[in-house]
Amino acid sequence: MPRPIHYEHLMLSIPTRWLINILLTIIIFLMANVGRMLGLPGALAISVVWPATGFALAAVLLFGFRTWPG
Repeated sequence: MPRPIHYEHLMLSIPTRWLINILLTIIIFLMANVGRMLGLPGALAISVVWPATGFALAAVLLFGFRTWPG
């Protein structure tokens, strides 16, 4: 019979989660500004490339749904 898997060692402490969320917020904000600079001239809201979305998706896949607020 296989042994049960314990995930306690994968859980991050609350201050670590807060730090990750704050860093993700700052990085995604900066990536959104980069995406806005890559947009069409004269239109502030139209951009073909939006790197903030890809970065946010990668963060959620790497760190789990607890980083969603960031």
